[in-house]
Amino acid sequence: MSQLKTIVPGQFAVCGQPQPDQIAWLAEQGYKTLIGNRPDREVADQPNAAQIESAAQQAGMDYIYMPVSLDSISRADVQAFHQALASKPEPIVAHCASGRRSFVLWAASQVLFEGASLDDMAQKGEALGIDPSSLVALVQHLGKNPES
Repeated sequence: MSQLKTIVPGQFAVCGQPQPDQIAWLAEQGYKTLIGNRPDREVADQPNAAQIESAAQQAGMDYIYMPVSLDSISRADVQAFHQALASKPEPIVAHCASGRRSFVLWAASQVLFEGASLDDMAQKGEALGIDPSSLVALVQHLGKNPES
């Protein structure tokens, strides 16, 4: 699992792909919900969602599988992510390959559904070492195409 990045202390963090044996460590850190944003078989050697879900359940965590690709995230994807954040126990950690697309989903949900500033979210990404260009492009696209 690549570095765990806290986005909102006590509420939300992102990380890269965890291995099943690392999920218990996330639970020990206090995380209650794990959201998987990486599609199965994105690369040959990654654990699949069923393996991650099983490890999360064994660790006492809720698990949601919401696979997305950065180049095809829709408003429905962002809304579903936003709803998951509102309905699942915190703190929540979301993962993908590096944490970037999970951050993009979170930040887009804050801009589109919570009224956050796109500039503020882009700066937050930069401060965390996450390239915000995908976020900016996504929000601009969804803002211009609310049906996307």
